[in-house]
Amino acid sequence: MKRIIMVVTLLLFLAGSGNVYARKRVKKHKKTKPAAAKVEKKAVAKPAAPQPAAAAPATTAAAAPTKKEESMNLWQWFMDKMNKGGTFMWFILLAGLYAIGGSIERTYALYFKYSINGKAFWEIIRKHVMTNNIRQAITTCEAKSQAALPQILKAALERADGTEREIQDAVDEAALEVVPKLQRGLPFLSMIANVSTLLGLLGTILGLIQAFRSLAIATNQTQKSVMLAQGISIAMYTTAFGLIVAIPTLIVFTILQAKANAIMEDIDLYSVKLINLLVAKKGGK
Repeated sequence: MKRIIMVVTLLLFLAGSGNVYARKRVKKHKKTKPAAAKVEKKAVAKPAAPQPAAAAPATTAAAAPTKKEESMNLWQWFMDKMNKGGTFMWFILLAGLYAIGGSIERTYALYFKYSINGKAFWEIIRKHVMTNNIRQAITTCEAKSQAALPQILKAALERADGTEREIQDAVDEAALEVVPKLQRGLPFLSMIANVSTLLGLLGTILGLIQAFRSLAIATNQTQKSVMLAQGISIAMYTTAFGLIVAIPTLIVFTILQAKANAIMEDIDLYSVKLINLLVAKKGGK
């Protein structure tokens, strides 16, 4: 819940920044129009200048937009694309921010919190069990209490004096508590990847609808061209942004899902080995 609130707050901040940036662009555009009109009036009032002299202002005027474009930083460029893409760009951004937060949290959990070198850890536990030092084996598991495998093996070791069925029940009970923690949040990453793609397609469809409507609504060729370009812009930007969010999210989901499966395979493998070892040690007594 805290992660969702943080993402929504960040989205509202970005949306507000985008509106402010858009208003600034409109004000600048309005301010430049009178200046352009004055230049045109002066050009009409003054006599025609020689051809070489006229070429210099034209070059300066042509170079001015390039300097303006170069001065636009990454944030302004991003907000410009968001405004051009329309409303669905913000929904896709919300999905992308949630995907980033979920990916970071799951990466930390699966690679640092719940993960452990299963083979090396099992060798330590096996040595303690073989020397009948169950208490030391439990202490070793408690030292790595956050990792998933030690939690399962600890449950089995605490029932080492019980029957095989009792040990198995203890392992199953611990697994029912630990395994859901490994899978938590992963289905949402898969869902976000799919939803981002669908939002991009929905924005594309609405952009094309707007583009085709402009052909019927526009009264002149210039207006028709502008409205058509706006509709196609929305269609292309939402598709691209949806894929930009969906593709990395799907890749991260696949990697994290594989890591979670690897941890669960270690749990299944070494819990069965420990149960068999404990039963064999009791049978040998």
